[in-house]
Amino acid sequence: MELLASDIRTQEVLHWKGLHLIHFRFSACSQKTRIFLNLKGADWQSHHLNLAKQQNYEDWFLGINPRGLVPVLVHDGVVHIESNDILAYLERVLPTPPLIPESLQGQITAGLKEENDLHLDLRTLTMGFLSPQVLVRKKQTLMENYQNDAGKLRGEADPHKPLELKFWQDFAKTGITPMQATAAADKFAHVYRRLDQDLSDQRYLAGDNLT
Repeated sequence: MELLASDIRTQEVLHWKGLHLIHFRFSACSQKTRIFLNLKGADWQSHHLNLAKQQNYEDWFLGINPRGLVPVLVHDGVVHIESNDILAYLERVLPTPPLIPESLQGQITAGLKEENDLHLDLRTLTMGFLSPQVLVRKKQTLMENYQNDAGKLRGEADPHKPLELKFWQDFAKTGITPMQATAAADKFAHVYRRLDQDLSDQRYLAGDNLT
């Protein structure tokens, strides 16, 4: 998703030249974007945002991405959000080497959508098993800052924001319940079984070439 210049309140990024990535080291969506950039051999500048310190709910970052999520790509002052949209954009502006070839675009796009649909399940498992709850519970003042932030995405209120708020509000009350963890793990197991079958007779998920 490419944001409008009028969406951006942290004006300094509108003057950034070249490729810039705002990301967090341990974010899965940030990781795949860094891998993609590096496979492309792109020259990009890193801007690390510490999610463990909840910097994504501070005014500076919400002024760039009101959704409060990483990664964010800034290319010559234009802001792009959502990792799969960023990958599609990078494929257009950096076509060599091809990582989303036209002949496989439908298959790869479907795979990326499936991965995106597992995003909250990945968060559930991460918060439930890998991250101490005392560290990942959101500070009330920052959550209020996020909830009250009036930022727009392409001039409109963000329909995704209530889902983000609900996840963290529920997490503050109950943490990750065994039922939630089991449901998330079952979803991953179902997908992984199919991916294992796909990989049984080919090197990569979309064939024998890296995509």
